[in-house]
Amino acid sequence: MKSYVATIAAFLAAGTLLDLPSPFSGQNEGALPNSSSQEKEQAKESEQALKSPVQRYLRKEQKRLEEEILGNWMLMDFKDPNAPLSNETYHGWACFHEGYLTMFLQMRTLERGFFREVERHYFQVGSHRYRLSEALYLQTSSILGSTNFGDEDAIEFEPSGFSREFRVEIGDNILRLTNRDFVTFEFRHLEESKFPLETVLDLQGSR
Repeated sequence: MKSYVATIAAFLAAGTLLDLPSPFSGQNEGALPNSSSQEKEQAKESEQALKSPVQRYLRKEQKRLEEEILGNWMLMDFKDPNAPLSNETYHGWACFHEGYLTMFLQMRTLERGFFREVERHYFQVGSHRYRLSEALYLQTSSILGSTNFGDEDAIEFEPSGFSREFRVEIGDNILRLTNRDFVTFEFRHLEESKFPLETVLDLQGSR
């Protein structure tokens, strides 16, 4: 036992004399270079060097879109080339925040009936998770939602996990989303707003 303790003491003393780190010092001063971390860093640099200009552009654009899409957007235009409608009135809202998207759309249209034009009302509302893909598409996965776009008189509940994909364009405070059917939603970015004073006074007066 004494010889074992003496061996350890001699090892630690040698470590001090050779300026090697003691296993009990808690410090890394004088430690040998970590070859594993160096190899990882070199692999990372090599991977960056191998990326093509197109890949670098896509990654840069992806980051720009991720930053600029955040916030609240008001629907300004809606175009469906597969089902052109006349005299339509659209209202909509989209809020992007920390990977979550909340969207509300409502539409009032005049559709040609058998004898006369008929006013129809449609809506779609839902909460979704979202991401911007490496190819610069907005991809969404529904959490919950409902719509009557299929039939004005029948409300359908959207299944959780229902996926959608949109081509994204952002510029001059305008967000343009185009789905696979070439339906386009155009939103305008809204600046931060204050709670309406009229509402505050109204609530105070109703107490």
